[in-house]
Amino acid sequence: MPGLAEYLLAMRGCARLARFDASFLNYFDRSSAGARRSFGIAVPVYFYYLALILNPTEGGPVEDFGRYLFSMTVGYVFLWISFPLLLLAIGELTDWRDRVVGTISVYNWSALLTVALHLPIFALKYLGWWLPVASILDIVALIYVLVLSGFVLRCALGVKLVPTVLLVLGDFALSQLIIQPTFTYLGHLP
Repeated sequence: MPGLAEYLLAMRGCARLARFDASFLNYFDRSSAGARRSFGIAVPVYFYYLALILNPTEGGPVEDFGRYLFSMTVGYVFLWISFPLLLLAIGELTDWRDRVVGTISVYNWSALLTVALHLPIFALKYLGWWLPVASILDIVALIYVLVLSGFVLRCALGVKLVPTVLLVLGDFALSQLIIQPTFTYLGHLP
């Protein structure tokens, strides 16, 4: 788990990242140990994820709550490890090998920025306030996060635009089109 000093530095890095300031990389431990510790961010982010999946305004009824929660938790773990594993595999096939581990660290920390961005939107939707505005903000936030992910990948890996776009699309497809729907379906089975 990351320590308090690492959290504070990462928050400064995330603030710079939010402004698309390339100096954000200087605030993250991009070593192997730092990358391993960055997976500890999954723990506090999990509580936000729980709020999302337990939101009574989203989805249909759940017949077996325990199985649903277990399925969604396993899906959450897959969400956290799938893209880093893809990056490691691609790194072995390219000249990015020496930059992939540091990229994973920064990518994981950027999840805190994503939560900070989506939390107010989630609150608006949960409370039922300004639902049309919240829906539009959801789309704008998604686009912002995709561009932000691309910025992280481009800066941390030092790659050109086309590989960056392909990586962002790969991450999106992996998480939103494969893993999340699969585990949601498994959680709703009778």
